[in-house]
Amino acid sequence: WPRPGVVIDRTVSEAPLFTGAFAEEDDGRGYGMLEQWVPRVGFWAARRAGDAAFAADGLVIICPTRSVTQRYRTRLLDYVEAGGRVLIFDSPDSDGSTANSLLWPFGLDSNQQARLPAPTKLRLADDLTDVELQASCEITGGQPLAWLGSMPVAAKAQRGNGSVTVVGFGSLFNDAAMGFHWLPEPTAELRERY
Repeated sequence: WPRPGVVIDRTVSEAPLFTGAFAEEDDGRGYGMLEQWVPRVGFWAARRAGDAAFAADGLVIICPTRSVTQRYRTRLLDYVEAGGRVLIFDSPDSDGSTANSLLWPFGLDSNQQARLPAPTKLRLADDLTDVELQASCEITGGQPLAWLGSMPVAAKAQRGNGSVTVVGFGSLFNDAAMGFHWLPEPTAELRERY
């Protein structure tokens, strides 16, 4: 098994994933489909916790709810400064989010209480997508990457040789939104999301 290209963090995130080929929960609030898509976009993936979470080029943290220790925060800062890339998903649906404990050292903030403006179609740079958002956190700080109206809902911050990207509409990628199962060929609508 080669060194994974992307680690799915299990230190601060306990978001339900898949057990084998099956979702850990039936209501679709898990993120097993998101994890299954990592190899589809060309990266090896592995679940890791503790120091092992920093063993790849990329680290994905899905809706963190566990306490963020000072040791973990320091490792994260060192990892990014050395060239690591971090992708953090947050969502208003994530009860007890600890995302800001990870984001604040990078000058980023996720506001789960933000009111969604109209229109609710996601805009990337100058392109309006056909993707409708039902919920999102407002993301401030860094370089905005996506908006709802004028409200930034994704952003990126550089630090040292690496970067942290935060997406406030994590629920767009949960199992219910992604079709619950990995076997069917993705539709055009699902491909648009990725």
